[in-house]
Amino acid sequence: MLRQIVSTSIIALVYICLLVIVFAPTIYAVWFYIIGRRISPKSKGLFRIAVYTFCINAVIVYFLFRLAFDYVVMTR
Repeated sequence: MLRQIVSTSIIALVYICLLVIVFAPTIYAVWFYIIGRRISPKSKGLFRIAVYTFCINAVIVYFLFRLAFDYVVMTR
């Protein structure tokens, strides 16, 4: 029982770290959008860049999670 809890928590920790690493460009793009809105309210392209970055990162995360789940989690 304890072994299963520890292994599940390690896998969850790895998934959280992967999320932070892969979504780092999105976090940066959203931060850049917020700062750009405060400095110059005329900048309209920054929101579109933030959304595109999020979509690209979401696709990458989907494939990484499928890869990790199919080949790492299910093989134990």
